[in-house]
Amino acid sequence: MITNFAKIEGLFGNKKALLVILFFLLSFQLAYSFLYPTHGPRGKAWLSLPDLISHEKSPLDTSEGSLITRAYVILDNYYVNADGGQYLILANNFPNHYVGNNPVILDRPLYSFLIATVAFLPRLFFDSYATLFASAVFLNFILGFFSVTLFYYLCEKLINSRVAILSSLLLLFSPSFHIWMVQIMPEMLTNFMIIATLFLLYEYVKNPSPLKLITFSLIVGTFMLGKMLFALSIFILISAFYFRRLKEGILFLIIHLIPLALWYLFVTKGLRMPFFVNEVTDYGVGIWLFNIFKWPWQKTAETFLAVLPQFISIVIYGFLLLPIIFSIIGFKKITIRKGKFFIISFVLSFLILIFITNLYFPRYGFWIYPVVYPLAVLGIERVAEFLKKYKDWYARAFYLIAYLSIISISNSDFYRIIYYG
Repeated sequence: MITNFAKIEGLFGNKKALLVILFFLLSFQLAYSFLYPTHGPRGKAWLSLPDLISHEKSPLDTSEGSLITRAYVILDNYYVNADGGQYLILANNFPNHYVGNNPVILDRPLYSFLIATVAFLPRLFFDSYATLFASAVFLNFILGFFSVTLFYYLCEKLINSRVAILSSLLLLFSPSFHIWMVQIMPEMLTNFMIIATLFLLYEYVKNPSPLKLITFSLIVGTFMLGKMLFALSIFILISAFYFRRLKEGILFLIIHLIPLALWYLFVTKGLRMPFFVNEVTDYGVGIWLFNIFKWPWQKTAETFLAVLPQFISIVIYGFLLLPIIFSIIGFKKITIRKGKFFIISFVLSFLILIFITNLYFPRYGFWIYPVVYPLAVLGIERVAEFLKKYKDWYARAFYLIAYLSIISISNSDFYRIIYYG
């Protein structure tokens, strides 16, 4: 088995072969996720393709409806997440759709902008929502490809190529990829944002310079226009404080807010619209914190006591349990200098963000995948090493069962069991 895996490692060591393999595996995941998807119950949030055509707010014309009807013959199990419609409608007329309409995603325009960019050339030949939809799926594919590739390179640099290969495969066949690669939602962009930020941070720390700091900060700030994932900012600031690089941390904090400030000015001065964050105005995200100490002490205590259990719960459901069990086992195998600090502070940063938002969904728990999957691989290795003391084939059988179980569960119709969010 070791000899066979050494050959696989050698194949992945060839960078061209690596990219080709990842491309074909991701293509398989894309096709599989269309044919055997997982989704929530039929209703307002999830629409079958016939429901999509007949929806009262559907912008589809007759020709597109006919195209979707033909697609339904093959994709009869495929459901569309209704929230994705707003991203397509915005991409259809970006950014002018904001004016005179309900700008529910005013604070995160990046995903729709990227869809519009990818769709620009195809729309010169066939301008329709079908073209936008196909462009959005292609964008998800691109984001997924670069997410897995960057994840592989980062794991290879920090741990080794074996862990990098297996971690990348677990990400590629993860529940998040299975659901969201075929949905017009910014989750694939979020996955890319997380690993790209960590990769850029690694490159900066390895060889810091003022120009790199400015570039890194502006890129991370631009990412925030896709999803205000300030857990990444918190993680970087915690690291800067821990390593006594406060000046760089403060500069990062200021510079990475520039893209958001520029977008705010464009909206308020260019589009002449009031700027607001939909999650805050409609759902009170973050606002509840101002009242937490005005509540009776029992309610305040209950809120704080529930934070950790709720966070652990969404992480377990986000990875569908097995990777979490193995990642706990694998934690002791971390030998990277300050590795355990980075893992704990990274997870803590997301716990803080989710506590502030007070939104506990499994898909948010998945955001800590850059630490969970490598740890899970190390945990599987640790168990296999223990079993090998008894019989060599025990270890081989365990490897096979562990990885097949994780991948099978992650790519099942698990929405029938849990509400993923």
